[in-house]
Amino acid sequence: MATGGLPTRRARQAPKQRFPRLRIAVVLIWALFCLFSIVSAIDQSAIRGLCAIVIGTVALFPAYIWADGRIAGLPILPLHVLTLLWTYALPLVAGHPELENYANEEIVFSTACVLMYAVSAAMVWIFVDSLKSAPRARFRVLPKNRGDAFFTSAIFFGAAFTALSTAQMIALEPGLYGILRATLLGLASVAIFVLSLRLGRSELRTEYKILFIVIAALYIVIQLSTLFLVGPMVTMASALIGFTIGRGRVPWVTIVAVVLAFGFLHSGKSEMRERYWSEDRPALQIWDLPQFFADWAMSSGGPGSEETANAPIYERVSLMHLLLLAQRSAPATTHFLEGETYAIIPRLLVPRILDPDKPDSHQGTTILNTQFGLQTAEEAQSTTLGWGLINEGYANFGLSGVAGVALFLGLMFGFAGKLTAGAPVMSLATMIGVTFCSLAIQTEFTMAVFVTVLFQSLVVLALVLPILESRPAEEPG
Repeated sequence: MATGGLPTRRARQAPKQRFPRLRIAVVLIWALFCLFSIVSAIDQSAIRGLCAIVIGTVALFPAYIWADGRIAGLPILPLHVLTLLWTYALPLVAGHPELENYANEEIVFSTACVLMYAVSAAMVWIFVDSLKSAPRARFRVLPKNRGDAFFTSAIFFGAAFTALSTAQMIALEPGLYGILRATLLGLASVAIFVLSLRLGRSELRTEYKILFIVIAALYIVIQLSTLFLVGPMVTMASALIGFTIGRGRVPWVTIVAVVLAFGFLHSGKSEMRERYWSEDRPALQIWDLPQFFADWAMSSGGPGSEETANAPIYERVSLMHLLLLAQRSAPATTHFLEGETYAIIPRLLVPRILDPDKPDSHQGTTILNTQFGLQTAEEAQSTTLGWGLINEGYANFGLSGVAGVALFLGLMFGFAGKLTAGAPVMSLATMIGVTFCSLAIQTEFTMAVFVTVLFQSLVVLALVLPILESRPAEEPG
């Protein structure tokens, strides 16, 4: 069994590390989803039920072979492909209203597109793992005696920055603000995953365990006060993934409670935005949070909440309807974008302090929404409809675009996961892998946002290098 490092089969001459409980969990999820799809197909469409089962199977397969110990390192690609379960498979059998506008033939074609993507990315991932590489002799490591304090502080400063930003108490030039935001929130994201992993392994001392749970909960609460649910959902997902890998089993009760909580909050989100985002409303202060969440609870579950509720959260996370829209529209009624959303990426990598007029990283999303008639340019300034990497690839180049994205991400996630094989939890290699994990579960990113966030995160990790120590691979971090 590997000691102190992440799952490995070659580094340190350790045998393959398996996770039997996680393997059983994957099979159980697959069986339950298949059962749900079959039952739903009785009342809806057998074709759609079959398509959902096909996508669900390919979405869970990489997770199964990782849990079986066949692939080393962090499960970055499996986490990414797993998101297809709720973004593409679930909408087919959960009664998504927009899918009723499409014929079964269109559904089958979209399913084949998603299948091609998942299989291609997984094959590249497996190929990368098969490449021979010499075991690492040394790792750059943050010693545990100060690593726990460093990461706990990173979460605290991330929470403080978010609270001050929400309260409009940070007056900085936009370029400096962006650098500070990327640094603090990037470190906080890595810290959440690493400390959750150590919590799952029961490696945190009691005082740090309590401190981490309290500060992480505070961070999520403050993120919720922005009324953007994606941030706190990703933070919570990172914590649960890290804990699950560390413990080697799925915390089912916690996951169900979290899903129900976010579903409840999502139903009242629109009303809260109308109330708290009005121009005459003062900025939210941290001492306003008790009343803020009391209002949110009333908006989500109080009298009259049914009339103002958002669509169910399983409809909100769907990307299948956007893929169907792109495939029906291009090239029949509109042209492929031919790389337009990718062309902005080089300029986005230049710090705003050097290029004050550079485009927003979400410009790619705006291009997609306006091209396919979902929003006007003005509407896109206030809210965005996320497309995801598969849909963006198709909107640009059709099936070849989807294949290109699969090849790119399969290589990226494969080499990033391989880098973490046998690495200590507090090592730079693991921090890089965690960064990729956080990006892998972001379902609505365009490539411009993906590359920009990745670039910023890696620059932030470079700033940590001076406090890391070089240690032999056999020596625990």
